Amino acid sequence: MRQVTVEFVGLLPTLFSTCAKCCTLDLLGQCGINDFDDQLREYPKDVVEVHRKAAEFYTQLLSDFGEAVRPIAVGFTTFRGLWLALRYRLGPGLSVVINGKKVLPDLESYEPLFTAVREELS
Repeated sequence: MRQVTVEFVGLLPTLFSTCAKCCTLDLLGQCGINDFDDQLREYPKDVVEVHRKAAEFYTQLLSDFGEAVRPIAVGFTTFRGLWLALRYRLGPGLSVVINGKKVLPDLESYEPLFTAVREELS
């Protein structure tokens, strides 16, 4: 079975993480502290909205297509993200690049993504 690579490109939040030894224990969560939400609160609303959409579309893709898709988050602040943004003249919203060739700029809803991935798989 062929796998479709779906790159979510945008200004995605870089959330702080704990060291590898602590990752298996959610000590803050056990104390009732949600550090993920606390960190997201520090970002501008438009960045949080891009993050929310990316997470929602990512989850829906895996639910609809399973292992047939390989979703990847690519932030503008990475070399790959900068290259994709310049090459395809991507705007500040959430954009998607499918198999390195089909581009869905400033994606607002899931339907165009679903259709494009389905076409790529057929």
